[in-house]
Amino acid sequence: MPREIRRVAFVSVLDSTDINNWSGIFVYLHDALASVFPEVVRIGPLKSAREPVGVARRLASWTKKKDHPLWLTQASAKSMAYQVEERIKELKPDAVFSVWHPPVAYLRTSLPVFMFQDSPFEVIQPLYDGMAHFTPKIMQEVALVERMAAKRCTGIIETSDWAATEARKLWRLADEKVAAIPFGANVDSSVTSGNIDEILSARSGQVCQLLWLGKDWARKGGDTAVEATRILNKRGIPTKLTVIGCEVPGLVPDFVREVGFVDKRLPEGKLMLDEIMRACHALILPTKAEAFGIVYLEAAAYAMPSLAPNVMGVGSAVLDGKTGALLPVDAGPEAYADKVECWWNSREEYDALCRLAFETYQQEFTWEQVGKKIRDYMLSRV
Repeated sequence: MPREIRRVAFVSVLDSTDINNWSGIFVYLHDALASVFPEVVRIGPLKSAREPVGVARRLASWTKKKDHPLWLTQASAKSMAYQVEERIKELKPDAVFSVWHPPVAYLRTSLPVFMFQDSPFEVIQPLYDGMAHFTPKIMQEVALVERMAAKRCTGIIETSDWAATEARKLWRLADEKVAAIPFGANVDSSVTSGNIDEILSARSGQVCQLLWLGKDWARKGGDTAVEATRILNKRGIPTKLTVIGCEVPGLVPDFVREVGFVDKRLPEGKLMLDEIMRACHALILPTKAEAFGIVYLEAAAYAMPSLAPNVMGVGSAVLDGKTGALLPVDAGPEAYADKVECWWNSREEYDALCRLAFETYQQEFTWEQVGKKIRDYMLSRV
């Protein structure tokens, strides 16, 4: 007889109440689970082990412009497992849901244990500049600990088909042990089924407004977005590119509006983002490496199609022909400009795509939908 899950222990290394941690995913994910299970109790934040060997290796790594993060060590995984075990005794949950692998690799419990992540760590690490400088020693430990977590779990949730396939290959797991369930959009969109026509009509027919949104200019293809905008202007299509999240390196062209970081926690920041997202015609984000890309979902929540390369997990965030267009991995600025020009020259086709993007967001990419998919998967595994 299937086990009933009424109380879920939501385990996180970081503080799951802080909207700034992991782009707010902890908060939204916790609330999504709380909407489908009778009770969700938090375990975390968890403390990393400060054992002398690990501390010494980290200090030594800094002298070589490397890093040896303590939260990823085998010692920290064992420490976190103990912390979780102690809390389980108090909280008496029916299942454990852990965001990321360290807390569950050495976890001793008879409860079903589920792990949630956007990609196997050892797969994504070499592809992200922010993690490429990790020491070989810490990556050896990550490979060991993450593999132990994968084998130990009742089920694993990756956020894209690409990541789920990589997990099955890397850890030699049965297909049914790994589910591909996407993130939800971390945004409270002001677009509704009732006002979408008004919003689309309000988008300029004189100037094409493109949006680039991210923190890593190089990895997320900022230069390609700028060049595509330049090409459109040369073709006689007046085009502006709004950049949010980071500074544009070098001389900023006059067709680029540099907004910088916008704090969504503040009312004025939230209002600014809302106004920009409602007004822009398309999100252009030619990323070179991306485990998923929640920003693509946020664009769809504003009835805004996305332009992105079909790289890694992006194909699970941008549904080609439904929420935007997927281009080849090696597509250059001309290809992005071609697609924008096509949309610009056929307003009827563009408006239809915008409506479809919004409908797809409502049906597949809200956190409410994500919560239901996770619940159904967990119940199927116990």
